[in-house]
Amino acid sequence: MALGSVNAPGAEGFELRQNEAAMRARVESLEKTLSGMEKIPGSNPPTPQVTAQVGQIYINIVTGEQWKCVDVSDSGSAWEQLTGSGTALSAGDVGAVDSEEKGKPGGVATLDNTGKVPETQLPSLCPFAAGTSAPADTKKLWIDTTPVTGGLKYWNGSAWTTVPVGYT
Repeated sequence: MALGSVNAPGAEGFELRQNEAAMRARVESLEKTLSGMEKIPGSNPPTPQVTAQVGQIYINIVTGEQWKCVDVSDSGSAWEQLTGSGTALSAGDVGAVDSEEKGKPGGVATLDNTGKVPETQLPSLCPFAAGTSAPADTKKLWIDTTPVTGGLKYWNGSAWTTVPVGYT
């Protein structure tokens, strides 16, 4: 299951991190521990009144914190905390994209303040460039507008070459 980015600014980012921790906890609560016992989901730390078996894991679906039941007696269950408060989850833990992959080749595009992908992260939609100087993008065809020597040119791997007139 893929979730969105875990790196959002301000209060919205805090809410996203909480939601992602909750989603992670919910997914984990459906899994079985190595002992074959289901994890117990809850929204608060466990109390002695929570019914469990020794070795069973309790997971707080709000914070992602986990506890292990270490003893069961007439007075209730005893718990040992496995993860601390505010345990940081990695992007991979929640199926999200790492912030280092945002806006980079092979990663994912970011959004600008209008909610659109910046032009710098989009492939060129125009297969050619026109002007008196060669374009930086050598994948484009160049319409050289220089008088006399101009014409349609392509990058041959080492230099801009004029396309023969018979092919234009």
